Amino acid sequence: GQLTLTTWRTSHGTRLTDQRLFEEAVGSQFWVDFHPETSQLVVIYGTAPLTAHVFYWEPSSSRAQRLAHGRLPSAALLSVHLLDDGRHFLTAELSAVEFWAFAEGAPQSLLRVELGLRLRACGLCEDLAYLLPERGSLQVVNFRGQRAELADAAPSVAAHALAISANLLCMGTSRGELLVYSRSRLELLRHVLAPEGSGPNLSPDTSQRGVSSLAFGMNDDYMCVCFADGSHGVLHLESGRYVAFRIGHTSAVRAVVLAPRLELPAGIANRLLNPERIIQARTLAFLTLAGDTNWINWPRGGASMRSTLLCPSQLAPQDDRAESFAPSLWAPSLNTSLDGFSALVGRPLVLTAAAFHPTARLSDVGNFAGAYVLLAGAEDGSLHKLESDDDAALDAPGAAGRIVWRTVRIRAQAPDLQLAQRGTGAPSRSPCCHIDVSRCGSFAVACFENFCSEVLQVPLLTRVLVVQGPSAVARAYGPGSSKAMFVWHPTGTQRAYDSNLYIVSHTAEPTELVL
Repeated sequence: GQLTLTTWRTSHGTRLTDQRLFEEAVGSQFWVDFHPETSQLVVIYGTAPLTAHVFYWEPSSSRAQRLAHGRLPSAALLSVHLLDDGRHFLTAELSAVEFWAFAEGAPQSLLRVELGLRLRACGLCEDLAYLLPERGSLQVVNFRGQRAELADAAPSVAAHALAISANLLCMGTSRGELLVYSRSRLELLRHVLAPEGSGPNLSPDTSQRGVSSLAFGMNDDYMCVCFADGSHGVLHLESGRYVAFRIGHTSAVRAVVLAPRLELPAGIANRLLNPERIIQARTLAFLTLAGDTNWINWPRGGASMRSTLLCPSQLAPQDDRAESFAPSLWAPSLNTSLDGFSALVGRPLVLTAAAFHPTARLSDVGNFAGAYVLLAGAEDGSLHKLESDDDAALDAPGAAGRIVWRTVRIRAQAPDLQLAQRGTGAPSRSPCCHIDVSRCGSFAVACFENFCSEVLQVPLLTRVLVVQGPSAVARAYGPGSSKAMFVWHPTGTQRAYDSNLYIVSHTAEPTELVL
């Protein structure tokens, strides 16, 4: 799309202006840097050759005025940095850095330095480029392309991100940790561990816990830290504590699943002075699903939390004719596995669809176990019945709103719902793309990307009927086109609904069923 510059007033979050920087469309990959002292902004986008624009931010009009633009014969970049003199910028590639001048209206290359090593990150301070290689120690290159001398204690760690200020140098590691050094002597001042605990947390996938980018605050007292799993936080450097932390997804959100209102049993509600406060502390507002291997629980109060669904090590009961099974009832065995599941055992599954049971209620003794029931569909076509569970850490400080899930039922995709692959003819599992639960909570309809859909009985997840079988038409319509749902029909004589269960199926052959 077209790149738009939006300005905000940080004191109270007021949105000031929106400005379209240029007319041409910009892809998903672009690089930006802003220099607060010179009020200049550089934007580079495209594929080789790249396009560069340099703007001056005019505070009085709150508009960006273009100073220079032109083509750069460079490949994909790691980063771009404006120099303090207001006339030059630096681009960092995988194995080279290049200095550019833009005073004449178009960027002109002044010096290109081939490094002979691969870079992870680059930072700029006082006309010195600090280079963080994939292997080896931190290096520095000056404006003339000369390697500057570093102290013997030059950091040599497996860092992924770098930030430089006048006095400090900070590096982020693949484990989510921060190393803060003095820039002059490269002396380690502070080692900050990754945020953990019952409150804000990183992804359970250890490969996604690395620090992806760093930025100092105005007075070098705070730092903004971004992680590979989509989380970001604000760190107070002196204390080493995160004063703010928000978790996120690494890909676009594909579904927002609203949770039902949590209810208290009458026997407990009558004994409490403020039952609404108990509900407020334990109520889940909604879930978000994306293309990563964890979903996020968003409570009404407290911090949001990640959850992960692991493919169980025991996949099938002894009776292979069973449509679904409870994994807790079967001992792990290497000989009991469903066909096609062996490659998935023990690894996180990507949730592709979910729906809540319409009733959510605490137990008669006030426990959270079983209060919420969630039906979830995975990328391998399997369906999982999850229940909220109590956890010993729920009473810990900052644990309000924490949600722990346990799997109580699993249903593998039936062979008659699988579509044959082109060429080989072998059956292929299709991801679940939509789930709906009836208002009575006794039935659920699950839809898949190959246009098939089936009605299941809840809670055993056994089949009631097939709304539509798999269809090759799904390839033409694309994933997510299949959808069936429960609807209410109003009566003609009064303002009410009849007692039948209706299913409307928007598939290759639109139908309406009555249960």
